Amino acid sequence: MEIYKDACGHAPLLVNCEGYWELPLDELPAELKKLVQDHFFLFP
Repeated sequence: MEIYKDACGHAPLLVNCEGYWELPLDELPAELKKLVQDHFFLFP
């Protein structure tokens, strides 16, 4: 899986998580898991 980034370099979760919303963090693809952890988990 390749993370989509817009022209400004922002990786929107709405687009990147398409089809993965119901999965727990451990079941996400590695690239998406890193994106979510880096930006939305205060205590990794």
